[in-house]
Amino acid sequence: LKEYSENNEIDGAIAEAPGDSYTAYERASVISGMSTPAGWKVHEWLWRNNLDEENKRRTDVETIYTSTDKKEVQELLDKYEVNYIFIGSCEYQKYEGVNVALLSSLGEIVFKEENTMIVKL
Repeated sequence: LKEYSENNEIDGAIAEAPGDSYTAYERASVISGMSTPAGWKVHEWLWRNNLDEENKRRTDVETIYTSTDKKEVQELLDKYEVNYIFIGSCEYQKYEGVNVALLSSLGEIVFKEENTMIVKL
């Protein structure tokens, strides 16, 4: 991702699996500087003092990665103004049944190495 972001102008938000603070989760947004629909849970709770919204966002991100309903996924991506979808080890670990076929059909695969890919919408 770092190599891709250094050589390409990137903007908008990037979807990726949210996790706990100071873990491998949220690596795409941290490296690229892009926003993401759901951040580190404790950080979001401390800054916003509202876990209801964070929990809703986490559920929406899970739906993005696992749903078989293309319209539902596209609506959520539009809602959070997502321009990129990151699919890597954390997403496979967190979500059973990552729908790679649906996600990769939504745009152009701009990075792929082993089981990691970035889809530009």
